[in-house]
Parts: sequence; structure tokens; C-alpha cells
Amino acid sequence: MNQKNFLKLATSVLILLFLFSTHGLSQLQLQKTATSGSSAILTGENNGEWLRWDDGVNADGVSTSPRWWTSAILFDIDDLVDYDGWAVTKIQVYEQDFWTALDMPDNTGFYTVKGNASGDIFLGARGIYKSTDHGLNWSPTNFTELAGTIDINLQNGDIFTGNHLGVFFSNDNGESWNTTIYKSNAHKIFLNSFNDILIGFWGGIYKLNYNGTEGKQVLYLDNRHIITSITENIDGVMFAGVTGHMGGEGGGVYRSNDNGETWKLCGLQGRFIETLAVNSHGVLFAGSFGEGFGIYRSFDNGDTWEHLKYDIQVTSVAITPDDIIYAASTKEHGLQGGVFRSADDGDTWELINTGLTNFHVETLELLPDGYLYLGARYAYGHPLFRSAEPVFLFSETPETGKFKVFPNPFTNLLYVEFPGNKTLPQNIPLKVFDSAGRLVFNQILPGQQGKSINLSSLNPGFYYISIELNRQQFTKPIIKL
Repeated sequence: MNQKNFLKLATSVLILLFLFSTHGLSQLQLQKTATSGSSAILTGENNGEWLRWDDGVNADGVSTSPRWWTSAILFDIDDLVDYDGWAVTKIQVYEQDFWTALDMPDNTGFYTVKGNASGDIFLGARGIYKSTDHGLNWSPTNFTELAGTIDINLQNGDIFTGNHLGVFFSNDNGESWNTTIYKSNAHKIFLNSFNDILIGFWGGIYKLNYNGTEGKQVLYLDNRHIITSITENIDGVMFAGVTGHMGGEGGGVYRSNDNGETWKLCGLQGRFIETLAVNSHGVLFAGSFGEGFGIYRSFDNGDTWEHLKYDIQVTSVAITPDDIIYAASTKEHGLQGGVFRSADDGDTWELINTGLTNFHVETLELLPDGYLYLGARYAYGHPLFRSAEPVFLFSETPETGKFKVFPNPFTNLLYVEFPGNKTLPQNIPLKVFDSAGRLVFNQILPGQQGKSINLSSLNPGFYYISIELNRQQFTKPIIKL
């Protein structure tokens, strides 16, 4: 096969694999058909590991026998180095479920799931359970009461949980638990960027200091209204979703511009708001269940809203750092249940229910391990699912060598290094996202092996640093002290 024909075939294969990757798992088999030649043909991804194929057996142990390559996008034409003696011998595409069921730690439903920066997963049910292998196995922590809400400080791993008895916290990964002065119902806990604890309950919001020793109520509603969601954008503006019950006046979205000290209704009055989420550019999304159900979007911090999707009862929304939106819905009143995905800020949506057997979805969480976790109503079937593959990957760069950052944790300056002698692009886009996926820093790096970046403007906390090379994103977690 001459070089021109190989490149033509490879281009076609790339397009096919890209198209099929949105619906299933693609495989490409290449085989050495001649013994001449001395350089690698290309670099690609095989089950998450980047490999370089050389003549004979290379350092990675890859032989000249036929090999299957599995990846969402297997290779780029720019990665082709040499074509001599290689040929594409087979292309195979098969369906892979998006969701996989996870065993529950006990025979009951659960309320929430959160993760820390080390990859530990904490599941709130009748007690809190921990997993160190992405939800495959669970062990109990020493918190044995009902855990209806959890939030975790990604900088130091402190865990906060709440129930009808109040708010509790652990400084040792769940081994021991401390009480706070807040002894009432805690329906939703949110740790903001200033390490204040915001507690949503029937009748308003309570603000607690980090040690749990001082607090006050900052939003007063009547007890027919419940706070269902609290979030914060890159500028520190906070939003709360409210649902009204038992004759209440519906709900809406409330906003605070002063770190949660005061709150005002900013929009969607009368809607039953179940969930709020902000993308990396500050666009605010609201999901409604019941009155005014569907998905709403605001480009101006909640002053005006656009109703994007009218035909689903939305219970939860999760957004990746690269702005892929996942919206959970429950199967009520003949409407579609499951999960919808959007890659264009909510303009269009696709249903991603393969592998899901319970369509009464109530919880959807993107955790620091990159997986999407789903909770469904226990009365209608199996309650716990996880995406079969991570929806946001912490990757390392192929060919160019590993993308390194140090020191990590850091204080103000972070050094970014690209080891190796490969020629780098002239400009390398670098972005930093906070733990909620919001863009907090953006810079173009020169195409050199190392560069210091000044992140003194960021508050201490957990972040993701993302590098773009050859139209691919590579991301690592970082911690600022």
C-alpha cells in the first residue's frame, strides 16, 4: 500500500471511528505485513494507554502480530510517522452501554454520592459508605445515621453531611465524626469558595462557619418551601433553587451577591426548581420538576431565562469542565425518564439510556474520578449506576512526552513541563477550571519545554489544569495551598 492510499484509508477510518464513537466502542486492527521499515507507524490509544508501534517488539511489548486498538478517536493523521509494511486489516464497531449497574452496600436506596480528590467515593444512605475502586466495592464508615446530603472539601478531604438531626463533619476520611451547632433539618449542604457551609432546609438557608461553631439564618421562607440546590459561579455569585409544596407559591431561583449574607428572588418564580448548575463560562442552568417542568438557561446570572426543553421532569444536572451537560429526568406522567446530554450549551439534546434499567432518576453527580454516578428511585428497580467509562479524563500527552506540573500542591507559581525533544506547537492553550468545572484561568503558552504560570489570583482549593495539543485535551488535578 503506498503512502497516498494509506493516508486516504486512514482518513476514512478516522472519520468512521469518530462517528461511531458517539454510539458505541470502535476498534481498528493494524497488522505488520512486511518486515522492512524501522520506525513507528503511528501512536494511538489502546484501552486508555498510549502505545507506539515499532518493528518487532518495542519497549511496550507490542509485537508485529495483529492488534486491536480501542478508543473514542484512535488517532489523528498528524500522528502518522511511517506507513511501510503496515495495513489496516479490519474495522469493527460494536455497541457498548453508556451505563453500568453498581452493587449497593445494602438493600436500600440512597440519597447522594460525592468524591474526594484522592478518588474515594462516599455514598449517603442509611449511613455513609466508602469506595476506593469507582463504586465497585463499598465499606461502611463510622457514620451510621441517615445521610441525605454530602459535600466534600476537595483541598483537604473534609466531609460534611446532614440529616434531620443537623450537620456533621469528618476530618479523617469518615473514621470519626463531629457535630456542629446546627441541630435542625439539613436538606442540602453546599461548601462555597470561602469555606462557608450553606445549609438548605424547609424554610430557608442557614450559613455556618467552617468549624461549625457559629451560624445564622440568611434566607427566610415559609416552611412550605424547600431549598433543593445551591451553587456558585466563577465570580462568587451564589444561587439557590427553591420548590414550593403544600399550597406554597411554587418556587424559583434566588441569588446572593454578598457571599450568602442576603438573598433575593431573581427569576423563574412559581417554578419547582430541583437543580442548578453553572458551566465554565458562567451560563446558569436550572432544572424543574412539576410546575413549569423542563430545563432553563440564563446568560445574565438569572435575570432572564430561556426555556430549552419542555418535555422532561428534570431532577439533576451535571456539567463537565469542558461544558458537556448531563440532565437527569424521572419517568412521570408519561414523560421520558433517564439522562439527556448536550454538547452545545443546551441547544440540542440526545438521550443516553443504554444500560440503564431504572428511569426514575433522581441524582446525577460528576465526581473527581471522572465518572458520572446516577441514583434512581429504589421502588422502581436497581438504584445505583455509573457511566461505563469516565466522561471527563485526566490524561497524559502522547508522543510529546508526559505533561507534568510541579510543585503540586503549590502556592502561587506552577511550572508546566513537556519533557522530550519533540517539536511543540507554536501556541499551547492552557486553562484552569475549579472543582465545579468553571473556567478560572486562561493563557496561551509558547511552544517550549517548560513555562511557569502565576496562579496567585486563585483562592486555595482543588482545580483542574487542561492543556490542548493537536486538537486533544489533556488534564490533571492540582491543589493550591
